Amino acid sequence: AGASQGNGAHHPAEPGRLLSASGTPSTGDPFRWLDGLVDHETSTPGIAEGRLRPGGTSVAGSDIADDELESMRQLCGLLGDPQHAAPVILVTGTNGKGTVATLLTRLLMASGLTVGTTTSPDLGSVLQRVMLDDEPLEAEVLSEALEAVQLAAGALEAPPTRFEALIAAAYRSFADAAVEVMVVEVGMLGRSDATNVADAQVAVVTNIGRDHTPGGPGWEQQVAAAKAGIVRRESTVVLGGMDDELAAVIEAEGPERVVRVGHGLEVDGDQLAVGGHQAELRTEWGIHPEVFVPAFGSWVAPNALLAVAAAEAFFDRALDDEVIDEAFAGVRLRGRAEVLARQPLIILDSAHNPEAVMALADTLSTEFDVVGSRMAVVGLLVGRDPRLIAEALVQARLDSVILTSPPSPRAADLAEVVAAFTAAGLSVESVVDPETALARAMRHTEEEDLLVVAGSMTLLPLARDVIEAILEVDGRGSGQGPEPEFLEPD
Repeated sequence: AGASQGNGAHHPAEPGRLLSASGTPSTGDPFRWLDGLVDHETSTPGIAEGRLRPGGTSVAGSDIADDELESMRQLCGLLGDPQHAAPVILVTGTNGKGTVATLLTRLLMASGLTVGTTTSPDLGSVLQRVMLDDEPLEAEVLSEALEAVQLAAGALEAPPTRFEALIAAAYRSFADAAVEVMVVEVGMLGRSDATNVADAQVAVVTNIGRDHTPGGPGWEQQVAAAKAGIVRRESTVVLGGMDDELAAVIEAEGPERVVRVGHGLEVDGDQLAVGGHQAELRTEWGIHPEVFVPAFGSWVAPNALLAVAAAEAFFDRALDDEVIDEAFAGVRLRGRAEVLARQPLIILDSAHNPEAVMALADTLSTEFDVVGSRMAVVGLLVGRDPRLIAEALVQARLDSVILTSPPSPRAADLAEVVAAFTAAGLSVESVVDPETALARAMRHTEEEDLLVVAGSMTLLPLARDVIEAILEVDGRGSGQGPEPEFLEPD
């Protein structure tokens, strides 16, 4: 089932002309307004410590403000509370939440529902953050929703952040399109995240890791408590793998039901197959043998399990195996061990914390084999521990690493990153400009080689553009030719 992106209460604007929420002409560029807002995803102060606004309170600490979401609630209220227009599934977690959101969206669509999905951060165009039935929202439709947000924001004491405006626009767009369910990836942690103005019918927590927190004693419990904030008493909670004490923090929110990996949710027989992973997925609702996901990485089957469990929790019944097969066929997980080209083998991955980099390194070491050299281009943001990331990357068996500064004001000090990677025993060189670094890597990559780009989500859009342009000029890597050689599992 699908819904027209313009079938809500508003009419599409003429090219170059915008409509207000009342349907009357207005002037201005909502996208320019959006980009002029404070962007907590790229601004340096406090983000590594999990602060929603520069100078704000830590959402993973003991100083969480009770009114952190009040401005967002007011904004959505002025828009008619669109976040309550359809059931909502919220997905949080340190790693994997984007993958789960994408797979879950496909499962709900294959079940016949119209689905609105919002993810973060930008992996290219901002339009890719707001999706209807797994397709980017049309620019005109998002523009109209943003203008409604801009008009409503004028009544607030302070302007929203860029993230708050985008989430409000996403909820508005989904309500206008009359979607039947919203799949919403939490931006940061959970309790004080702008997405949490919605009430989750199903709340998914993929895992608990150290990201957006300065660490210190009890940091795991603090992160778990922040993520637990998306849980409502009416929610069914789907928990990924985590320690009992962390699961207890989330269960303390008093949800109606909890299903958990290791306690009713299991992956059995995860095997590397040609073009992806195949495994048996077991949930409290059913057993699904030979589920194939056309994607690479040790995280694929566990995230597919969480997506299936979340969909079954939403329907409170088992999914047909045919529905799962239809949903996962042809799925593309952008920026997650994504094979951009085959000759040479080029992989883009958004791994940006030690746990994710460790999983990527394991994937590169066990799932891909090349006869040539193995190179990486890595750019880190401030707040990441370059020592831990370098140590995790050693397992990838890289011949060389080009370190660069990702295109973000949050770029880490390159000299410190170089020192950490050198101390880990990696062969490194530094190229400050990321475009130059990518071009240099491509010049030294032959058809039989492997090149991986990782370290920051902000690096991937540029990497995609630069690499695809070079491949087109060179006439190689078009996706034709033999599949790369995949290692058989032990």
